[in-house]
Amino acid sequence: LLMASAIVGSSPDSRLMRELHDTLKPGDDVHTEVSMLADSGMFTASARVRNDIAGDVLAKMLANLERISNEPVDANELANAKSLAAGSFLLSMETQQTLADDLAMMKVTNLPKDYLEGYTTRAGAVDAARIQAAAKKWMAPADAVIVVVGDASNIRAQLEKVGPFETVNAY
Repeated sequence: LLMASAIVGSSPDSRLMRELHDTLKPGDDVHTEVSMLADSGMFTASARVRNDIAGDVLAKMLANLERISNEPVDANELANAKSLAAGSFLLSMETQQTLADDLAMMKVTNLPKDYLEGYTTRAGAVDAARIQAAAKKWMAPADAVIVVVGDASNIRAQLEKVGPFETVNAY
């Protein structure tokens, strides 16, 4: 799931960043994230963008979630995701604080005591089918809860192109 998230939006070379490169301006942000706990977790795809591109960004996010759920990633994306997973993990081991954080995370999520020792080996063993299966289970747009916050009068027409929605007054 972490690799699927990196491919879609949590890395600088993600699909969303490449697709939206010319659309985003300083201050805009589009990314995905995985939060894991022992009994649950959460995958999020989020964007902080201008009203005038909100609908387009949402459509591209949903399309990318659909794509990674239904198509195997290509060999280059897979290699990059494996490299990112291993490299990020090894960099995170540079300080005692992050090691302590990882040990605490292992305890909270009930991971085996050899989790850290075997991480890079397990990351290297992930194949395109496993990424697609994880994406299909946890990143499926059909099961998503989508919340858009903004000026409804400015984004209504854009969101109507994406699908039906309900406007709620926050006050």
